[in-house]
Amino acid sequence: MTVQKTETPAYVTIDRAAQHFSVSTSTVRAWVRNSVIPKETYIKLGTTYRFNLRDMTEALLMHDSRESPNKKDDGFAGPIKLYEESKLN
Repeated sequence: MTVQKTETPAYVTIDRAAQHFSVSTSTVRAWVRNSVIPKETYIKLGTTYRFNLRDMTEALLMHDSRESPNKKDDGFAGPIKLYEESKLN
């Protein structure tokens, strides 16, 4: 018997991307709208988006690292910090 390895497809739906990062689809849309994730991380066909999870993760890590250490703490932890904390629970 051969065991098949299940791999994540190269591009996933917005729902799957939101689930992967433990955020809402509205949050993923906001990341797109506010250029938190660059256009290279997703494909847009009409009104449909497909996201590359590996590229999104790298972009979110870069975004978090660019945050100023002197920035006022507004309670927003940043996308990757929220994702990492959700995986601990």
